[in-house]
Amino acid sequence: MEEELLKLEAEFAEAIVKNDPGAVERLVADEWIIINADGGIIDKSAFLE
Repeated sequence: MEEELLKLEAEFAEAIVKNDPGAVERLVADEWIIINADGGIIDKSAFLE
């Protein structure tokens, strides 16, 4: 299980570095959010734009 999670984490990091929205979309849940430096919430669809 740990090996699989590390693989997914590496795939996600690579998708971010390569600016690959298709890969990011595939790797995160629909309800995924990120908090920006100002404390604002960015949902999956906004992040992928």
